[in-house]
Amino acid sequence: MIFAFIVFLLSLIFYTLFHFKLSRGLVFCLKILTSQTLFLFGIFAYFKSSNMNYAQFILIGLTFGVLGDIFLGLQKIDRKHKQFHLLIGISSFLLGHIFYSIAFQKYSELTEYIYLPIPIILTLGSIIIILFSKTQLGKAKYLSFAYVLVSAFFLTFAFGTFKNGFSLFSLAVAIGALSFSFSDFILCFLYFRSVKKYRLLKYINIILYYLGQILIASSIWLI
Repeated sequence: MIFAFIVFLLSLIFYTLFHFKLSRGLVFCLKILTSQTLFLFGIFAYFKSSNMNYAQFILIGLTFGVLGDIFLGLQKIDRKHKQFHLLIGISSFLLGHIFYSIAFQKYSELTEYIYLPIPIILTLGSIIIILFSKTQLGKAKYLSFAYVLVSAFFLTFAFGTFKNGFSLFSLAVAIGALSFSFSDFILCFLYFRSVKKYRLLKYINIILYYLGQILIASSIWLI
């Protein structure tokens, strides 16, 4: 498992450093290599997990994450079908978040009095911010709103793992989910708005995304 983590870390470093220095095709290959080594780490963690039911849902979530990375990456290569790749990419991550949320909830067992109002409040707040920021979501508008809703449940269930006490597991899940969500927030502006300091924001997006994913993958082993 340590070997898989080192390979993932090296892939991530190369992908981040050369993101704006290589051709789109090579950058895409580095991105997929990084995501696949992350998935490999998840598989190694799976065989060391003490809770196989939890591990299975997380591993499925990681699978959809790899698919999401592939389709979002294809946007820059297959420009003719950019919209198609975008929608499939968002859908893949949405499904991944659902499986992550199921895993977190199976562990935390939050009551509906907690897991219903909090995501609704988070969703409404996020949509208001998106609308007032004049972000142009285009054809991805309603799918993006659905993703925001699922992400709100994802965050709520992630922090709900603290219900059973503070541990490295719950800390990894909470920080992982928060990091993932912040990366999504940044990506929304990178995709749907014209922003200053694009490169800096993209670097932050990459680091937060993979930090979130590796922490969630690590939770398979930490549980």
